[in-house]
Amino acid sequence: MMKKILPYLALALPLVLNLAHSKPTGATTDIKTLLLRQIDEERMAYRLYTQLGEEHPNMRPFQNIPHAEKRHFNALVDYTKAHFPGSTDGKLEGDFHFEATQTLYDKWLAEGKASPQAAAQVGVQLEQLDIADIDEVLVQKPEPALAQILNNLRRGSENHLAAFERQLAGGGGKDKGQGKGKMKGRANMPSCCAK
Repeated sequence: MMKKILPYLALALPLVLNLAHSKPTGATTDIKTLLLRQIDEERMAYRLYTQLGEEHPNMRPFQNIPHAEKRHFNALVDYTKAHFPGSTDGKLEGDFHFEATQTLYDKWLAEGKASPQAAAQVGVQLEQLDIADIDEVLVQKPEPALAQILNNLRRGSENHLAAFERQLAGGGGKDKGQGKGKMKGRANMPSCCAK
């Protein structure tokens, strides 16, 4: 019996060794790529909210939140330029790093122009995606300076999420407190980082 199994083991051994040295399917992405994705999302949020604010000038979140998104973008760009020189141009109106971000931007802009309700729903989806992606970076246990930036951005995104949820509920006053919206898992959200 052992003689019958040995040939199969000899064939299987290279495959097992190869699998042991390959990167796991669910492996986390490197910090630089995650940062570039976050920069893309902040750039997208700024542009979307600015455009939708022009389309729906009476929606208060679109008048206030773009300023915060610009600060978020600048904080990420400053950190990324210091730690990964040459990886980003740092221009708010620059090109997206990932083609999927451009696709998502185009989709959400078209949806958001349809009505104030649709625009607020776009805001909810974007902030949920942003929070999920920030959490993905935080799971990597980044160094303290980056962790502090990301935690600040996450709090801001929670506040923005709460503002858009209030808008959907018929409110829309000034941001107060943390967002308490139900988070959709990243699996249910479109990804901005596909190459």
